[in-house]
Amino acid sequence: MTSSPVYQCKRALIIGINTYQNNSLNYCINDAKDLMTTLNRIGFKEVLLGVDCKRTKFLQMVETFAGRIKPTDLTLFYFSGHGKQYENENYLLPSDYDYDYSTRESIYLLDNAVSVQTNVRTKGGSDQQGLSPMHASPETLIAYACAPGAVAVDETRNGRNGYFAEHLLKHIATPNNDIEDILKIVAREVKLQTSGFQVPFRTSSLTEKVCLVTSNVQAQMATPAPVGSDNNMNNFEVISSDEAESEPLNDDETRNEQQDAGVSRISIATGSAISSGSWIRCSITLYMLRKADPNHKWQIQAVFGNKRRLAFNSAEALSYHEASTNKNEAVPILYRLQLIFIYNDKRQVCVCDDGKYYITSSFKIRISEPGITFTSHYYAHSLHALMISPSMSDQFLFGIHFKKGGITSLNAAPPGISISLWDSLPIFAYYLLRTQSYDKCGALFDQFKIIEESSGLIMSSDCLEKFLSMCLKYLPTIGNVLNQDLNALKILIQMIALIPISKRNIVFDTKASEFVSVILKIFSNKLDAIIVTINKNDWISFYKGLTVLICIKIRHEKDKNDTDNTIDLLSRISEKEQREDAALQLLKLFKLLERRLPGNKMMELYKLVNPKDLSLEYLAPSASWETYIYGLTRIVENCEYRMNDLEDHIKDQLRRFLNANYFPMLLPDVAWILTYLKRQTNSKSTQIIQRIFQKSDPLQISIEQYLDSRRYSITSHEFPLVRDILIRSYNSELMHNINRQEYLLRMLTYRKEHKTDHFIEWFKCFLCETDENWIRYQDLVYHWTNCFVKDQIALFEIMKEVDLLIDLWIKVAPNNNQRSDFFVAHMVTQCFSQENVNNLLKNALHTVNNEKFLEAFKKQYEKEKLADAKGQLRNLKDPTNPLFQLINIAEEQKRQNKIVEDLIILAESMIEVGDSELLNDTFNNPSRGTFVYLILFDKSLSSLSIHKNIVNR
Repeated sequence: MTSSPVYQCKRALIIGINTYQNNSLNYCINDAKDLMTTLNRIGFKEVLLGVDCKRTKFLQMVETFAGRIKPTDLTLFYFSGHGKQYENENYLLPSDYDYDYSTRESIYLLDNAVSVQTNVRTKGGSDQQGLSPMHASPETLIAYACAPGAVAVDETRNGRNGYFAEHLLKHIATPNNDIEDILKIVAREVKLQTSGFQVPFRTSSLTEKVCLVTSNVQAQMATPAPVGSDNNMNNFEVISSDEAESEPLNDDETRNEQQDAGVSRISIATGSAISSGSWIRCSITLYMLRKADPNHKWQIQAVFGNKRRLAFNSAEALSYHEASTNKNEAVPILYRLQLIFIYNDKRQVCVCDDGKYYITSSFKIRISEPGITFTSHYYAHSLHALMISPSMSDQFLFGIHFKKGGITSLNAAPPGISISLWDSLPIFAYYLLRTQSYDKCGALFDQFKIIEESSGLIMSSDCLEKFLSMCLKYLPTIGNVLNQDLNALKILIQMIALIPISKRNIVFDTKASEFVSVILKIFSNKLDAIIVTINKNDWISFYKGLTVLICIKIRHEKDKNDTDNTIDLLSRISEKEQREDAALQLLKLFKLLERRLPGNKMMELYKLVNPKDLSLEYLAPSASWETYIYGLTRIVENCEYRMNDLEDHIKDQLRRFLNANYFPMLLPDVAWILTYLKRQTNSKSTQIIQRIFQKSDPLQISIEQYLDSRRYSITSHEFPLVRDILIRSYNSELMHNINRQEYLLRMLTYRKEHKTDHFIEWFKCFLCETDENWIRYQDLVYHWTNCFVKDQIALFEIMKEVDLLIDLWIKVAPNNNQRSDFFVAHMVTQCFSQENVNNLLKNALHTVNNEKFLEAFKKQYEKEKLADAKGQLRNLKDPTNPLFQLINIAEEQKRQNKIVEDLIILAESMIEVGDSELLNDTFNNPSRGTFVYLILFDKSLSSLSIHKNIVNR
């Protein structure tokens, strides 16, 4: 909007666009039409309106409008629709804007959008990228519906207009009000209504006050009827105020009042414009709280000027017996005062006392405590400006604190206990719920938001803990109504939406979170019934309160099942749009709180969110690479048509996450990433993400650095993960600096893991997986056996598993006889490298059944043990005789050692007994010392095959 110090004509160009090729809007045309009607009513001479304008029409209207502007005109340009920014240049999108993503969008914008800086100087709508801030040229004001770079919410409360337009239309016709003041009010109300998600922004170079409507114009406007025929106060007596009543607050008082955390200061709101001289009557009820003994004798008064004193009525805010088990404890007392006011278009306000009206502008609150001789008075710290509006018939005073005072001692403490701003909210709410005054809850919440906003107070961890503890303490006072009335539960959850949680204040004693658990349990039991009762106007505050409860619950729960049940609450919401709203809000809170959920729960939450609402910023709450990639997939699936820009953003985010070690990079994570990249799929979105990760230099560096740091410390239970990394899912691009052969050897020689299981597991994972060329299996086998061959116990344990090891080895390459022969021969060689192979026969090889190994062992035994002792075999009393040793082992193991039995047979076959020797030793010259006699008559040798052979002969 541009102005001249003296303007002769007010002109406006208004454009509203709902219909787009992609992502149409809902309320822009209504906003534009309603603004045109309002501007016509307040004296704008020329108002041009464009609806769903294509680019050509858009530019024509701008050109026509610009051609009519004179230096003395006040001009207003209003656009409601989509906008974009590129390199700090803002563009308004016409209805025929249809970027096909075949070129860079920056080029398309130049040819198909309307440049704000080039064609117009105005506020714009925003898409997902928002608009950039602009510098106002001389005598110009630029207003945005949201902050630069942010997104305006395409939602409505009144069913017709967007948030910004609704509040702009409400205030723009206020007479004699500077447009900058109007926009401040609009910004505050939009921010409050959207809980800070949309904050209007403006930049101005105006040097003088600019009023769109003045009193002269106002007098020409239609005058609405007074509020009710019985409220038309044309004949009444107005008494001039006494000393202080008509005096405005001086600057010091105003400053003090604004700085006081407990002040309830709101400008006078007189509603619609009315004719001069007409008065409107309204009734307002004030509520305040203070802790006290229910039987106290002192009184709280509202003091207007020095003489008008109106007393509050007191009542227990909550049931005494339900609120406290300590009967001597001060309990919250509610004080209520009903006032009658009249006001006129000149902003004069009169309060009614005893049938007469007294002009006033503010009031004080004081405690009057009667004594034996005197009454002591204690005043609140600040004055209270009047809030006069028919729509605010119930007004709640928060955080009222009284000064020390009294008659006998000016330093006496006032009676009772003050209740803080935060603690006042649940007590007021519980009182309204207990009395089923549901119609007053909206006013309570709206006024609390304004006070909270204006006070600048930050809710600390202690405050939040105390707030929740108080909610829990007084919960029994509304227990019945909460269980019986769905409205009460809905309002209580809406109250929680007012709590400004943060990553700092959400850390508090777990006990205080019991309140949250109780409410969520009640909600879970009544979920299906309560959801259908919530109208569209209440839904936003309801789901915000619900998600705050869920966040607190998850932050303080210890049992994983509790997390599962808490997240599942959202999935049980039947209405798809409501479910998506709540899930997105919860995701925003997790991002704000930097809270991460277990992977499976985070993925469930991503599933619940509308993919169109998902963006990269919402991936921050992911707790693992798996969850992050799942979220990326959901985003890419919905944005494949604009992947050029998105790919750059993904690469940048991936780089930032890796540099900050945002996700853990442990062996399971590396294995998962590489397995994901190796996955064969027809999914285009998965292929895009795989390509981005595959080409990521920071990812390669992170993986290689981590693996290098672990090369000497990998334990046996981690071998399967390393097998996946180095063999099954090996990625040559991300791991080309890793020498796999050397890496395997480093793991093998890990000094802390010289246990049998370590060597067996290493063999299973790395020698029985592949026979690819990169793996020099003979070298690895040599290194493997060298690690344990000198450890007799380890060797025994491994040889007991030799059947399994041989089977696994052969399965890798079943047709490669050379490979299998090598391993069998190598293991047999290790057996005979021992000083006493008989120990192996006795303690390890008795379990072996593999024929290939047995055959190779027998050949080696014959070669190394029997061949040179052939002549000694007949001397079965010689302890050094191999056959003697084998027979002893066989007897010890009750002839159950198969390989020993085979070796005995082998040794026997090498002993020759000729016929002449047999005849001589048995018939001709029998002797106890002969070999034949020993074989025939020694019972310990009767089981030998040679015994049977000699008998048969």
